[in-house]
Amino acid sequence: MSDKNLLESLNSLVSRINNHGGKLDASMLERYIYFIEHSEFGKDCSYARKCMDLFIKYDYNDVRALFLDVLEQFRLIEGKDFGK
Repeated sequence: MSDKNLLESLNSLVSRINNHGGKLDASMLERYIYFIEHSEFGKDCSYARKCMDLFIKYDYNDVRALFLDVLEQFRLIEGKDFGK
């Protein structure tokens, strides 16, 4: 169980989502959305697919852990079955 509160946990999640955990400085989320919205190929854009691959490789585990921490904070407020 985390010693953070909901707002601190949400801030940690947002900060991590906005900062790529790999070698690049930009968020893979922002890049992915940009490519699917601006490419004629949408989600099939090779750059969008590469952003997804990089997110899975460098960001997924950290974001997942932070998301679960946020979920835990919501469950402290809403009850243990929240989100199930």
